[in-house]
Amino acid sequence: MGSDKNRLIVANYDEIARISPLDILSSGRYASSAFGYAGKLGRFLAREMELQPTDRLLDAGCNVGIYHDHLSPRVARMVGVDASAHAIERARTGHRRLANAEYRVADLTALKPEDFPQRFDKILCYSVVHFLGSLDEFESLLRSLVGLLREGRGMIFLGEVRETEMYERFQDDLKKSEGSRLRDLKFSLLKKIQKWLLRRGKLREGIAPTLFRRADIESLAARLGAKCERLEQAPWHPFYNTCVDYRLRF
Repeated sequence: MGSDKNRLIVANYDEIARISPLDILSSGRYASSAFGYAGKLGRFLAREMELQPTDRLLDAGCNVGIYHDHLSPRVARMVGVDASAHAIERARTGHRRLANAEYRVADLTALKPEDFPQRFDKILCYSVVHFLGSLDEFESLLRSLVGLLREGRGMIFLGEVRETEMYERFQDDLKKSEGSRLRDLKFSLLKKIQKWLLRRGKLREGIAPTLFRRADIESLAARLGAKCERLEQAPWHPFYNTCVDYRLRF
């Protein structure tokens, strides 16, 4: 991806995907089947994206595709792209049985319409936006995704967007509770994994999520001519108290 921050993130995710024996760790998202998270998320996305049997779906930033078993049967074609080559290889290996799915290594900040002659009805961009360095990068990514929609019409679903207001409230709650009741299990687990990898020199520190204000996101959607719908997370989501989803209809 474009900026130094983007490249560092891709390098870290690529290393995690390379060394991890389990998809619950090789994805950047905590997805333990023991808690049914992948299934809940897959069913949630299929419903909220209103997937149809004739849809062509692009998952931009798919990582290892933890929820693809639940999305693929609901669409005609699914394409997953990610900048991490190791993650894409794990996605291909893990989803060989999905006849209508294909996977490509691609820089999300440089997606070109000519690379996708068959355009998409729905585009999913999940747990990606907070890796962008600025609102300008956010707008550039969205414009490139709009260019991949069939005749400029369809839906872009932005998942796990770190909203400034929600994140600040979450941090305030942590301070009040002195951190003793951290409900974000995913955050807690990934911190432990990160420390283990850092000690072994596999990862580099210094990656903080980029936060975006609700008003800026809604203004951006308006500039692009999208109808913007904001969805709060359900309590089963491990990041329900720090992020939201946005459904953009074009």
